[in-house]
Amino acid sequence: TSKDIFMAAAEGDKFADSIVDKVSEYLGLATANISNILNPDSVVIGGGVSAAGEFLLDGVRNVFADNSFPQIKESTQIVLATRGNDAGVLGAASLLLK
Repeated sequence: TSKDIFMAAAEGDKFADSIVDKVSEYLGLATANISNILNPDSVVIGGGVSAAGEFLLDGVRNVFADNSFPQIKESTQIVLATRGNDAGVLGAASLLLK
């Protein structure tokens, strides 16, 4: 499972590390591309990916910084969801209420 991979990477497993690096690369690149188009205040990473915590987020932030426009890099925060798997539903509901 992804949890096992992140745990193994945290313990220094080189193969697990390479997987985490690749996931960080893809997620950071996707986040940068979307942010370059939409210019959000923040990007919230939720769901199962957020369970990796800061271990994954550091890599995502580095790739994001390398691939986003300078003003986007400065203005957009990348954070972990604090509501777990409910983050998307709560965000959609808040938009409907506005």
